[in-house]
Amino acid sequence: RTRENIGLILAILPTFCLMLTQVKQSCRVPVIVNGTISSPSDIGKTYEKTGCDGIMSARAVLGNPAIFKGYEQVPQECLEDFVNISLLTGTSCRLFTNHIMFFLHEFLNAQERRELSAQDSVDGVLDFLISRGLYKEDSLDSRLHTLRVRHW
Repeated sequence: RTRENIGLILAILPTFCLMLTQVKQSCRVPVIVNGTISSPSDIGKTYEKTGCDGIMSARAVLGNPAIFKGYEQVPQECLEDFVNISLLTGTSCRLFTNHIMFFLHEFLNAQERRELSAQDSVDGVLDFLISRGLYKEDSLDSRLHTLRVRHW
């Protein structure tokens, strides 16, 4: 599907769910549903309506890596963990910025999104986050020991 198809898919969703249910009932392989997931409640509804074995969602997970844990919004700890892991692993500035943009898209106005996307260094992105109270400078040192334990 493409972005242009989303409206069409939502319009035929009941039929699509019925079709997936029939596919699931007629085969022995796992059936994985992909797409049209935008909230934790969508996950539950999809399982309920289709009987599928699993769900995938790229766009929703990019915007909220904790969606499958039931979080409606990106938890602050998730954002901090991403920043810390990126700093520790040397993630490129462009990749770092793109992921931060996905996380914060709904929380930033258009001007702030332009300002964030214009950053040309990881330090610039960090300054942006710190200036808005989205990341604490001491976060890396205080949470370093928990990074390997948490599973979003």
